[in-house]
Amino acid sequence: MAPTEHTPRQPPFRRRWSRVYRRALLVSGVVVMSAASALAQAPAATNAAGATAAASASAAMAQVEGKTIEGASFKLSSLKGKVVLVMFWSTGCAVCRDKMPELRNNYEGWAGKPFELVAVNTDTRMQDFLDYERIISRTVPLKQRFVQLWTGDAGYKDNMGKPAQLPAAFLVDKTGKVVERYVGRIPPEAWDRIADLL
Repeated sequence: MAPTEHTPRQPPFRRRWSRVYRRALLVSGVVVMSAASALAQAPAATNAAGATAAASASAAMAQVEGKTIEGASFKLSSLKGKVVLVMFWSTGCAVCRDKMPELRNNYEGWAGKPFELVAVNTDTRMQDFLDYERIISRTVPLKQRFVQLWTGDAGYKDNMGKPAQLPAAFLVDKTGKVVERYVGRIPPEAWDRIADLL
């Protein structure tokens, strides 16, 4: 008797898991395609540098208010007519601290232009923020000083939400609308964009 070729059948539970696995792959593929389609149709376009240019129709009016580190009342709406970069940062964020000299130099370079920089500190303890500022006050000239707020202050409020990553910055045009958002290091293109808005 000649041997017959035999193809072993998979046990029923393997066939069932195989079908479940194929269905899961199909469903996840559909979900990924739907998400990709939704992102492609979103009003905001993200570039490789991490900047998101908000569509003018959906640009929100920026609202930030509170007390400055010196104790003065501050409202972002008082800066209408100026281009404003609002940056959220923390003393515990090495990238944030590393970025400060560049921010100060650009701020000083645009003195006399309709530009303002507002730094919003997100430290949990105000003392950490104050200790950092005490060191900075000894080394940084007054012409490189910009508005500083602390999110833990009782009167502080904004409509930008808690940033998922620091630093996070919002570029506000002269009318008070958020036109771009930057997550992580502020890309060099952001300074070009600010110059265009001035």
